[in-house]
Amino acid sequence: MGTVIHEMAKWLWWIELYSLPEAQRREEITRLLTAYVLEKHNGCVSRLSNGQEKDVIAQVARCVKKAADVSMPSSLEGFSRTREKWLNGGYPHPVRIVPALIGDEDVSLSLSCPFTVMCITFDGPLPESVQASIKAVAGKNRVMDFATRLINWLYSKGGKAHISRKALIQIQKCKNPTQIAKYISILERAGIITRGDSYKVGRNGKRYCLTDTVMEALMAARRGQ
Repeated sequence: MGTVIHEMAKWLWWIELYSLPEAQRREEITRLLTAYVLEKHNGCVSRLSNGQEKDVIAQVARCVKKAADVSMPSSLEGFSRTREKWLNGGYPHPVRIVPALIGDEDVSLSLSCPFTVMCITFDGPLPESVQASIKAVAGKNRVMDFATRLINWLYSKGGKAHISRKALIQIQKCKNPTQIAKYISILERAGIITRGDSYKVGRNGKRYCLTDTVMEALMAARRGQ
């Protein structure tokens, strides 16, 4: 049980539910895997048959803690590469285990949401200072919805990530690359984001980064919540 739960916890922590804040991520993963063990063990966890449920639940929590406790740079880089490829459509059939854990669908179904398997909303309002910077440059362009989703998503990734054209289209919720390019340009001129000059071989998308000023404003807003 320990081996299976630990491997599942690593996938959930570093890939599928990585966009969640750490405390919420730990709680959700522990909840999902605990329910999985208690309800779908198929008689293969002898301690449950012996009335040692508390011991089993405690082991699940330890597995989640161990999965999150990774500090080796090579491991972190490996998780990052897999996560970016998974998020940006780099896998023809991206694995999703959350739906399987809750019994909704098979793990082999295609990813329906470009950001997280749980389709967590990234439409939360931006700090007023960030909104003001965007509005000062946007003119009549209705960029705010796109900007809000992109900025919140980048913030959930530590302020920077490689994003494919496909993912940008899904953020904008329309297939208009000209409009997307215009919106990206507005955010650059507003001092909200910076981006790489070109697509690199082996990278699925350009690198987008939030500026230090925006990161500071977002962190201050989160602390005040």
